[in-house]
Amino acid sequence: MILRRSSLSRPAVALGLLLLGAAVGLAAVWTHGRWWALALGAAASLTTALAVPAGLLRLAYAAGWAAMAAYFLLARPEGDFVIGSDPPGYTFLGLGLVLLVVGIATIPPRTPLPGNRGGTA
Repeated sequence: MILRRSSLSRPAVALGLLLLGAAVGLAAVWTHGRWWALALGAAASLTTALAVPAGLLRLAYAAGWAAMAAYFLLARPEGDFVIGSDPPGYTFLGLGLVLLVVGIATIPPRTPLPGNRGGTA
């Protein structure tokens, strides 16, 4: 059985982008308390998201980023939170929302099947 290169490389790239998104999200969580680090994290996150090809690959990056951020939104055993209810925390949450919207909004529409005009039968 001969496998085409694209049949294996696309899922591997998606997995790599998922892990990259998680790593960038983790770095953004660690540094979001300082304004300059939050700006740097936002610039790095958005630049990477826009550099990734549109579609499911971009969504994989955004999902990895959002999953890491969501993990740190949960309460810690001590009862406090890593991401606080302050302007940097809300800015960080807004950044996550923007990344998810960009990831979802840039998924290309499905192409219609040949012979299907889109009407009802």
